Amino acid sequence: MGMGAHRMNVPPEIVKQMAEQGYQIDRAELMICLPPDWKIEQAELSTTPSNEPEEDPNHPWHENWYWPLRWLKTVALVPPVQFGGDESQICKMPDGSEVVFWQMLPIYADEMNFKLENDNQADVLLAKFNEHPVFNNSERLLVLDINRQSVIANNPR
Repeated sequence: MGMGAHRMNVPPEIVKQMAEQGYQIDRAELMICLPPDWKIEQAELSTTPSNEPEEDPNHPWHENWYWPLRWLKTVALVPPVQFGGDESQICKMPDGSEVVFWQMLPIYADEMNFKLENDNQADVLLAKFNEHPVFNNSERLLVLDINRQSVIANNPR
């Protein structure tokens, strides 16, 4: 069961802010689009990983492969202040409630610094993503590319 199955305890000022944008904000889901060759096997992930680091780099629990799932779990604990906007998708439920879906896309340190230098506005960074040739396409969902270039022009990767 995902986090959208439960109503979040959202601060009233956030509820009001998001309602002005047309969103019910009390239910949300996070997602990340992994490439088809990402090592993830449902059978192995259905049990709880041990607290010991996985030594085998080919095992789905090895940090090389498991980090996106760990980040989804970590980000799910963050209040939804920095989420939302035009990039979210909404699923209307049969009972009339809404679940907002947000895609998680890891960013580089220089991209975060750019956001922080611009009054911590996510929209400024998202505009940079939209200007970048890799992201400026008709696809709404971005598949994780651990080799992608930074969208900050002065610091290509």
